[in-house]
Amino acid sequence: GWFFSCSGSVSRTFNMADPAKEPANWTEHTHADGRRYYYNKATKQSSWDKPECLKNTEEKMNTTSWKEYKTADGRDYFYNPITKQSVWEMPVELKRLRGLAKDEESDDEKEEKEKEEEPEWKTPEERREAFRTLLADKGVKSAMKWEEALKLIQDDRRFNALTAAGERKQVFAEYITQSKKREKEEEREKKKKAKDDFVDALTNWKDIKPAARYKDVAEAFKDEEWFKLIEEAERVEVFDDYMDEFEKKSKEDRRRKRKEYVEKVKELYASEEKISI
Repeated sequence: GWFFSCSGSVSRTFNMADPAKEPANWTEHTHADGRRYYYNKATKQSSWDKPECLKNTEEKMNTTSWKEYKTADGRDYFYNPITKQSVWEMPVELKRLRGLAKDEESDDEKEEKEKEEEPEWKTPEERREAFRTLLADKGVKSAMKWEEALKLIQDDRRFNALTAAGERKQVFAEYITQSKKREKEEEREKKKKAKDDFVDALTNWKDIKPAARYKDVAEAFKDEEWFKLIEEAERVEVFDDYMDEFEKKSKEDRRRKRKEYVEKVKELYASEEKISI
C-alpha cells in the first residue's frame, strides 16, 4: 500500500512499518542559532517542523500558518513563515483553535489584538536594524566570536527579527567590522588629542627653555593620562618638533628685541642735536 510520511512524501510499503511514523526514530536537537529541529535516525532526514507522529492533539489541530518552536533555554515562541513574524505570546488564531480565546470580544479588544498582530518590523532593513541594535544593547564586543555573542542575544525577542541563521551571522560580521573601524577611529582621535595636550603642557611648562631635554619632560609629565596614551617614539618626535619651533621662535624674539633696541638708540641719538649718526 501507499502512505504519506511526516514530510509529506509518498512512499510504498512492503509490509514494513514506516520509519518516519515511528516516534522512537525521532530525536530533538538545538541548532547553532537556537532553533529546535528534529532528526530521524532511520531515514537520516532532518526537519525544522515537528513530525506529525510527535505532535499532540492540539498541534495536529493547528490549521493556521503559525508554527510553535522553542528557544535554546526551552521558552516557547511562535513563528509565521508567511508574514515572517515571530512572537512570544500565542497568536489569537491559535488561542481560538485551542479554545483559549473568548468567543466575543469588544471593539477595543479587537483593535488591540489587530495592533499586536501587526508585524513589529515591516521591512528587511528594519529587521536588520533591530538585530544590530540588539548586538549593541547586549554589549557585543568587536573581539567576540559568533558563538560567544549568541549566548548573549539568543533569548531576546529581537533575535528573531532575522529568521535565517546565515543572515544573522552576516549582520553580526558587518557589525564587528564596523565596531573595529569605529574603535580604530576613536583610538586615533584619542592619540591626536593626547598629542595636542602634550603640546599645550609644553607651552605652559614653567621650566621650558632652549636647553630643555626630553628626559626632563618625561620626568615632569610621566603620570599624566595623555602622556601614557602616546608611544615613546611619538613622544620624542612631538618634543623634538616642539623644541625646533621653540628655538625658532626664541631666535625671532631675540632678533626682534635687538632691532627694537637699535631703533631706540637711533632715536636717542637723533634727539641730541650735537650728535650725528
